[in-house]
Amino acid sequence: MQRLTIITFEHKNIGGYLFEKTVINIFKKYEIIHIKNTTLIESTLLEQVNNSKAIIIAGGPIIGNLGAYNNNYWMGFLRLNPKLNLIKVPIILFGVGAISIPFKSYELPKLESKNSFFLRQIHKIYTRDYLTYNYLKSNSIESEFMGCPSLAYNNNEKLIENKVKFNKILFSPSIFINNKDNECYNKLLKYGKVIISINHDDKQIENKAKSLFKNSKIIRLTNIKQMIELNKEVDVHIGFRVHQHISSLLAGVKSLLVVCDNRGKGMAEVLGNNKYHVNDIDEIDNKINFIKGDNYDDIYSSIKSIRLNIKRLKNI
Repeated sequence: MQRLTIITFEHKNIGGYLFEKTVINIFKKYEIIHIKNTTLIESTLLEQVNNSKAIIIAGGPIIGNLGAYNNNYWMGFLRLNPKLNLIKVPIILFGVGAISIPFKSYELPKLESKNSFFLRQIHKIYTRDYLTYNYLKSNSIESEFMGCPSLAYNNNEKLIENKVKFNKILFSPSIFINNKDNECYNKLLKYGKVIISINHDDKQIENKAKSLFKNSKIIRLTNIKQMIELNKEVDVHIGFRVHQHISSLLAGVKSLLVVCDNRGKGMAEVLGNNKYHVNDIDEIDNKINFIKGDNYDDIYSSIKSIRLNIKRLKNI
């Protein structure tokens, strides 16, 4: 069986878990060498990697100049090897997006020379949205739109039930748990019971949420099954987290994305052609009236197209 190296990220959040499980399943025909983004590829591991077909770097918002790690990491996210020429197999970025910090400017500055150099060494870049594709194009770097791989987690193509009453709402706050989150939460309370999902497996974030959202049940998500089952317990998801938006759709539940960064902006464009999101909390009431009467066929049509893109690439 031919080998394939897959690199996933250390981040302990539901998006990371969903990405990791889905991408490994996409390439299940291969014998997988699975390593993390913080792993240095050298010595015996370097030999193993160079004997695989390619390196697949499984998504994430890594395109930009604001990497979360230090300068010893390519793009501030990927350890790989400081001497890229030692890696003899193609490196493929699979479902990547532009870096974005919630509630900050959407502006994406020109790529710094080191980051631009790294991206030019990549064999193929598949983006999760057109926003990232256009950003790379503006920096004279070729890529191809694919869509977010996590949409291929299952084959669900429709709502389980077209609910028109939202008595039980799942709210996903941002990682910051700030005033914007509280403003959104208070708006949702008038519709019914609100359950809070914490997408990071982080007790500090959970405790901060408990201190702010005192009238609601707080659930810290630690695995994909728990996430999907939680979505099935509610009538609708409304919130800031892109992968909670995706997981709701995977579960066949209506979702409204409140855009607060480029991840949300890019996802809103490719899923349902900008119909299933708001850019401002004040727009939520009107949009809720819209989604109550919508069957979500447009968004599932978008998901189907993205799945076909991903299926085409599984023999990479």
